[in-house]
Amino acid sequence: MWKPVALCTLLALPAAAQEALPPFELDGNFAYGARQTIDDSDNDIIRFTFGGTWRFDGSQQARAALEAGVRNEDFSSSYPAMFGGELSWTWNSSWGRQSVGGRARWADDRETTGELAYVIERFGSNIDLRGMVGVQGVTNSEELDDRDDSSVFGLAEATWFPTDNIALWLGIMGDSDGDIGAIGAEYRPSDWPVSFFLEWGHTLVEYRGFEGYNDLYGGLRFVPRSRTLQEHRRAVTDRSFLRYVEVQ
Repeated sequence: MWKPVALCTLLALPAAAQEALPPFELDGNFAYGARQTIDDSDNDIIRFTFGGTWRFDGSQQARAALEAGVRNEDFSSSYPAMFGGELSWTWNSSWGRQSVGGRARWADDRETTGELAYVIERFGSNIDLRGMVGVQGVTNSEELDDRDDSSVFGLAEATWFPTDNIALWLGIMGDSDGDIGAIGAEYRPSDWPVSFFLEWGHTLVEYRGFEGYNDLYGGLRFVPRSRTLQEHRRAVTDRSFLRYVEVQ
């Protein structure tokens, strides 16, 4: 089982300069996740996320986000509601863009989960690196198959921009319940106010007792017309705390 304890490769790239950014802006995305079926329950998620970013003195910013969605049960009559929230603080330094934050999620047919994490991101000319370490917890893990009550987790990811509006990435994530490898892509048509993303995660060995555990996420993200996709991903931290597999 892979258990990340350090992400030293993040120090390899020089940090890129940031554009002048507004003191406040909104962000949002819509996503559908086809997740691994557990306990004979179709575990897919449809979710909207809306966030706001406040910027201070050009090098620090805070972000708050709210999530609302449903879990689908094979599109039957059962659509359990899901809600979540995220708070983070971000600052720029010679090491890169650093963030600390927390997230909580609740569903009326699932247990409440929480996460606290530290993220560091390094921006090169066309390659970005992201690393995350943190702790996760579940209020009652007996309700979730092969999930520990609490665990340390880590994630490392490299993103390549073949053009300013295309992002391709590879990553790996691990916690006490196993490991997940991921590949993803995001494309923003020129001058469109949205981008389209798709990401697939699959266990390298085993995750939560499943040798073939996998998740597929896809959706759209709102991107201002004044920015390229690369500029937007470096301006807003809406993806900084993203995980390939959720705690629930």
